[in-house]
Amino acid sequence: MRIALVSLVAGFWLLTGSTCGPLLNLSETQTPSPNTVAIAVLTPTEDVSIPEGSVLPIRWSASNNQDATALATIFVESREDLTRTNLVSGVTVTTTLTDQMVTWNTKSFAPGVYSIGAEITVDTTTRTTVAPGKATLDAAPTFSFTEPAAAVNLPDGGTVNIAWTGGDASGNGKLVLAIDVDSDHGNGNETTILEQDLPEEAEEDSFEWDGKNSADAKVDAGTYNLFARLSDVVNAESTVNGLATITVEAADNSNSNDNDNDNGTVELGIREPAEDTTFLETDDALRIEFGVNQFDDVLIDIKIDTDDNHANGNEITILSQRFVSAGTETDVFSWDGLDAAGQRVANGIYRPLIVSSAGTATPTTKPGEGLVFRRASDNQPLIALLTPGTNVTGTPGSFVSITWRDDDPDGEGLIRITVDDDATPAQNEAGSADDIAEIEILANRDAGADGVQDTFNWQIPGTLAPGTYHFFAYIDADAGQEADNISVAPAVLIIRDPSAPN
Repeated sequence: MRIALVSLVAGFWLLTGSTCGPLLNLSETQTPSPNTVAIAVLTPTEDVSIPEGSVLPIRWSASNNQDATALATIFVESREDLTRTNLVSGVTVTTTLTDQMVTWNTKSFAPGVYSIGAEITVDTTTRTTVAPGKATLDAAPTFSFTEPAAAVNLPDGGTVNIAWTGGDASGNGKLVLAIDVDSDHGNGNETTILEQDLPEEAEEDSFEWDGKNSADAKVDAGTYNLFARLSDVVNAESTVNGLATITVEAADNSNSNDNDNDNGTVELGIREPAEDTTFLETDDALRIEFGVNQFDDVLIDIKIDTDDNHANGNEITILSQRFVSAGTETDVFSWDGLDAAGQRVANGIYRPLIVSSAGTATPTTKPGEGLVFRRASDNQPLIALLTPGTNVTGTPGSFVSITWRDDDPDGEGLIRITVDDDATPAQNEAGSADDIAEIEILANRDAGADGVQDTFNWQIPGTLAPGTYHFFAYIDADAGQEADNISVAPAVLIIRDPSAPN
């Protein structure tokens, strides 16, 4: 009789799902036993950090093998104050095992750590479980500008105070201050002026900006929009716009530049570089300042040229059609080593020049005083053929004047000049029936000697067939297989066929 009574009590306990029974491992889908109910939160399986305001998918399962109806609830609970919020409740669980998803939109939840739980109730019995992993809502960095509050000018040599309040509670926030000529802060023309970490507690901070970028190079004169980029390891990058614009004024060189007249008035021309300048491939940019000072709006091109004839078609445009309003005295362009089409400009010796067009008559062109030595390294020797600068028609026995300029920092370079019937320099060209090999017409000329030794008068041989010929110059300091620099003459030699009609 006593044994029968014990069996009856045990059966009743299974039927009711007594809360005094052993806990289930609810981090895994359970295979229900007869006359039981079970529920489990399957994801997240480990602790996760998500941006505040994002959506987190939660997967859960429940089963009910009793005759009574079971109801399921999925909830989140703040670990800071134990506030509980139901994400879904009153879900009927039948005898069929269910596998469901619920999404947690965290938009209205405070940042912090949360447990994700579930409970299932049948009659008066409730079972509760939590997910294996907790979810941390990571607050985005906070930031607001306080200065400058109104449009401000930054004179050359001066500073502008930029102030803000900002922080990142997660302790890994980053701040980037930048300026932009337009309001699209993702099109690639932005300039970074400061990068630093954000403190955990939001606090006031400031920066005295001197008109230079984060690489300590002066930015172009112009009006800029100030903005901040904010990021941390969890949240997506965000931007905050400044309260006002900053106008960077051009340097006042009116008393020290050859492009000023006797009254100190700025004239059209390249103001900087005013002397020969080296621009290495490893340099960020070359600052080119130019004078405009026109009574009308104009469009400005900045070009570079290897020779001194700036109308023979081999000029390279590096700034195309910049609009400059009437009355502007000077402007600045930072050249990054690319042409206006975005293509890399070959290393060489170039003279910058400005072309101004007011929309009528012929554009005005003015070359700069200084040369630009575009180099891969400090000691790379360079050469630039100057003439022939216009096409030359010759006959066997006549002379062609070939001139060049070179720059060899170590004084070890040797110069070769060749002539070829195609326009592509090709050292050690083998030649063919349709394409002659390059003909060497000058070898081992010392690059260190200037003056008359930068010229060569070549007499056209009688063995050269009628046709069009190109001149190439090579400079090499180490007798290597490849020359250190190559230049192509801006014009060609034309040998007419004496038997052909004119």
